Amino acid sequence: MIVSSKLTQGQRVYLDFVRAAAALCVMFGHAAQYFLVGTFFDRMHEINVLGVLIFFLISGFLISLSVFQKHTDQRYGFREYAIDRFCRIYSGYLPALIFVAIADAFIAGSPRYSAPNIVNAGNHFDVYTWIGNLLMLQGFPLFQAMKRLGLNTNVWNIGPFGSADTFWTISIEWWIYVMFGMVAFFRIKAGRSFTPWQWLLFGFVAVEPVYHFVGGPDLCLTMLWGIGMAASLLFLGLPALAADWSLTAGRWRNLCLAVCATSVLAAIAHLYADLFHLGQANPADLQSGVFDATAIFSLFFALGTVHQVPKIIARAFGFLANYSYSLYLTHLTIFWFAFVRFPGHEDDPRLFWLAIAAANAVAIAFWWLFERHHRRAAARLKSLFPSRTEEDPAGAVGLAAGVGMVMRAELDNVA
Repeated sequence: MIVSSKLTQGQRVYLDFVRAAAALCVMFGHAAQYFLVGTFFDRMHEINVLGVLIFFLISGFLISLSVFQKHTDQRYGFREYAIDRFCRIYSGYLPALIFVAIADAFIAGSPRYSAPNIVNAGNHFDVYTWIGNLLMLQGFPLFQAMKRLGLNTNVWNIGPFGSADTFWTISIEWWIYVMFGMVAFFRIKAGRSFTPWQWLLFGFVAVEPVYHFVGGPDLCLTMLWGIGMAASLLFLGLPALAADWSLTAGRWRNLCLAVCATSVLAAIAHLYADLFHLGQANPADLQSGVFDATAIFSLFFALGTVHQVPKIIARAFGFLANYSYSLYLTHLTIFWFAFVRFPGHEDDPRLFWLAIAAANAVAIAFWWLFERHHRRAAARLKSLFPSRTEEDPAGAVGLAAGVGMVMRAELDNVA
């Protein structure tokens, strides 16, 4: 059997499993902070941080793999890439912004809504923040730096909107997408230098990815996205490596399994070392991220020899993965709503499981109503914005003009 750079069914199902697992880690970690306060699961709330790290790893792999596979397709340029990424993000994100505004409006008047708690909910429920989130400016490092220079704090302090504290990561993903697209399609594929105004635009776009490469709440999110991209390059180069090293599929599988096992042991040892020296495990540092990435992708490569997976397993993981993004966007609002409306249940397992069920039900509805139509929305936007003979990254800004038309058409189709 020859080592291949084409995804096997085993690898596809595994990627679905990892995407679903990441969303579930975030959801269960947050739910424990609300409804199992003081329990073992609450003290293990770092599991939601692990879910975020996995999201960025898998995103870096899948997005870059898609672009690299289309590298020789002259019909696929920055315009097509920008529209695809825009529709993939905003197909769930824009409805989620509206959903959060409506849900929070019912509880924003409660003192419990604005009270300090596990997340910073309730402090950014206003039109200004909603628009800032729509434009992906929540937590934008440049604005935070201006605030620290003494400018009006209220003007530049754009946080995640309302109860949706997870929105802080969506803006990071968005700006990574734009920066990666500019480099991939203008510097690499087109093989030309940026013009001065393109350098200026690139400098603005790169602010957030660069900041989260060296710092930020989880310290290394852009770096983990880059590790995912490196894994995609390794995946595409497997046939050449196999030929150079006389590497059979069996030897490659055994090597990957050994690396995976070693990485898992190293990750566990690192967490225990943190517990011993610091009294607290920290899965969000770079060292943990590297161990996690090595384990996840080495197992992915090992599954290159698995070509058949039982249909029931493939469908189950595929279904969970399909609505994982919607679950990530909406679950915190469900939890916060229940937390405000049902005080005194911070240690109630019944409300814990009820909130989990409600979050999944809402996420499935969101996926069915909005998120699953992202490819159709992309096709319509491409028809609205004909291809130019000269690629122009500023043309992506004009995509916003067609959002209302596309979303309205999608809602009409659903109705």
